[in-house]
Amino acid sequence: MNKKTQQWQLVAIGFVVVLALATFLISNFGRNAKAASDLFPDIFTYNKNTGSWSIKFNNSSGTFNEKNGSWDPQWSVQAANFNGDDLTDFFLYKKTTGQWFKAINNGSDDFTYNEAGTFSTDWNTYIMNLNGDGISDVFFYNFSNGIWAKCNSVVGNGFSCAQSRSWSANWQVYPMRINSDSYDDLFIYNLAICI
Repeated sequence: MNKKTQQWQLVAIGFVVVLALATFLISNFGRNAKAASDLFPDIFTYNKNTGSWSIKFNNSSGTFNEKNGSWDPQWSVQAANFNGDDLTDFFLYKKTTGQWFKAINNGSDDFTYNEAGTFSTDWNTYIMNLNGDGISDVFFYNFSNGIWAKCNSVVGNGFSCAQSRSWSANWQVYPMRINSDSYDDLFIYNLAICI
């Protein structure tokens, strides 16, 4: 995608057509997402400054149909799977207020927002599978004070959060799968204490 013109570019490689795009666009959220129950990945973009979002539905011929909407500006938007239906849902969190929503993909080109609440402010959020059930959970870490919390997703009923704990401040947190169990793990790194 050309960041100035917002135009997509198709790149042909042999017989395979690949869509060239930036995963994260300047001041936008962009990610491959599955918005419809078909075999073709769709593209979701969110403009954090304006609150506008767009789903580009891949029609398998190299072009896209589009659905647009808007949320408030300044949400942190992360792809998730909150109900196991193979459609991409989103976790929305606003650092300044602590407000959150599960935006559940309803399969009809839109989202439902039945699950919402408020956590503390200033968290960094990470979508992970914390309890091995295949449903997205959220790990919270406050970079400034080192407090963290694990919140397991409860389908249709928000989250069940364990008591918060703390590390020292300023850790970089990287979710990943380190071993062969069904739980996501964390790689944490602190440049200030490493040689």
